Amino acid sequence: MLALVHFDANEYSTLEARRHAEAEAREFFDRTFAATDDMEIEI
Repeated sequence: MLALVHFDANEYSTLEARRHAEAEAREFFDRTFAATDDMEIEI
């Protein structure tokens, strides 16, 4: 699992931009997701 947890607010200012980054990362890591504020991730 790969959690994308920090996004540069200048480059990824919208949820759509973060979802695009998530989709690009999935090309290399199938189990990728973009975390959101206050999200809790069980390890």
